[in-house]
Amino acid sequence: MIKLSKTIFLIFLLNNQIQAEQISDDTRLNTVREAQHTLTLNGGNCLELEAEFKNIRKWSENTLKEENISEPNCVCDKKFKKGRECKIDIDNVAPNIVKMYQDKTPKFNGPNCWNNTLVSTGILPHLRYSDPDEMEFWMKSPLCKEKKITDKMEPGDAIAIRTNEGEYHGFIYISDKMSWSKNGYSKRSKYDLQTTENVFDVYKVPENCQRITTDQEVPKECTTFGNVYQCRSWDDYWNEVKETANVDEEIDSKLNNIDCLTSKYVFGDISPSPQTVSLIEASLDAIAFEVMDLKNKLTDKTPEAESIYVQRAVHRINSLKTQYELTSAYY
Repeated sequence: MIKLSKTIFLIFLLNNQIQAEQISDDTRLNTVREAQHTLTLNGGNCLELEAEFKNIRKWSENTLKEENISEPNCVCDKKFKKGRECKIDIDNVAPNIVKMYQDKTPKFNGPNCWNNTLVSTGILPHLRYSDPDEMEFWMKSPLCKEKKITDKMEPGDAIAIRTNEGEYHGFIYISDKMSWSKNGYSKRSKYDLQTTENVFDVYKVPENCQRITTDQEVPKECTTFGNVYQCRSWDDYWNEVKETANVDEEIDSKLNNIDCLTSKYVFGDISPSPQTVSLIEASLDAIAFEVMDLKNKLTDKTPEAESIYVQRAVHRINSLKTQYELTSAYY
């Protein structure tokens, strides 16, 4: 993967963001918040809406282990000028991240597609900026398994859109008609249930390039292409393997706290003083010093779980530092 300077890379993302907004505003799926913040899908007929209701429910159950037995209850109204308008309540089946963040925008630039993909699969705990290396690391990790062309796609699969130079976009597949995506790192970009076609259109992925495997030669016409992954959550993985790793779990606890505070900060839920922000950044530097020492001690004989734990911390720290660079640009 070609490494771009951070400044050039962020300018590249911003240019792409402008294009993403222009397309998504015209073609987005009709998802509406009604009274008491009820989240509904609107469309022309109940058959399609009920199918998407079940796909969203399957995503919650299979990927995020959020069980519920709610059944679709679609209603239609014939009073609309464009013909019949139907709607279905998805509040009881949508994953918490959708219920909390649909249509929401952050206060600062930073929270982006890669992070949304990693949080939505349960790999990361909080919304903020993630750099492309963090996305690439997790897609290649034991937590994610690339799907073969013959494998059936399931609600909750992660799709990594890439170029020959590396990561380009990431989103959650729900069905051939619906996906969950944040198109860009701009504070103007919403978290959005939108059509799968729209996501591929935004990032200029031709239909025959939307599902390529990493072990095959990418066709010349596929300047952007998709790789599909099934991922498990960090908690599932770590609970299974942590006995094989000799690590200080306090590192993860400290980073979880900083991750949580950072997410609240970039979404405007808290307004820390400049002094508090400086303390958070100093804490990150201190943890980074400790983690880099651990990384330098990794060898081929280090247990896999231990190596993953350390590299996880490295990527979280790098992404968090970039997030604070983005927020500091406002002062």
